[in-house]
Amino acid sequence: MDLAQDGNQNGDVNHVEDEDKSMDCSITIETQIKVDVDVPRPFSSIPKMLLQRSGNAAVKLTLKFIQGNFVDNLAKDYAKWATESKYRSYR
Repeated sequence: MDLAQDGNQNGDVNHVEDEDKSMDCSITIETQIKVDVDVPRPFSSIPKMLLQRSGNAAVKLTLKFIQGNFVDNLAKDYAKWATESKYRSYR
């Protein structure tokens, strides 16, 4: 499983690729998340750069956790789907 994260000022782009060479198949996922925030009055006096850095750190940490769980669950679901015909029919 290859997980890459390319950040930019407008948001983060995540690429997830999984290739199974023995079965000649792959899964590729690309997501892009953009966040725009109107800073309320008590915080508007804080320098923009400081708010951006702390906000980016919080969002990246949260997304890393969510993405890790998503990829783990996707891999488990795919393994079950690939080996159980009843499950494939159900899905």
